[in-house]
Amino acid sequence: MIIEIEAGVELKACPFCGGDAVLRTENKPKFKYTDPDEPLLFWVKCTNARCAVSPQSKDKQDAAIETWNRRA
Repeated sequence: MIIEIEAGVELKACPFCGGDAVLRTENKPKFKYTDPDEPLLFWVKCTNARCAVSPQSKDKQDAAIETWNRRA
């Protein structure tokens, strides 16, 4: 299941369209020994449905935020 979460830090606007960004996570385990309550992937996504930016997923929330904010 994909969940929108509060970043706790400011996310910069989309570097391509200027749209707002949201932090998302997926907590669906890929392996049976993974804790189902622990998020596995984090990524920041533009909220503009017409924007074609492709987010990079990271295994740490801070890394996903840093990657997004560095692009702007």
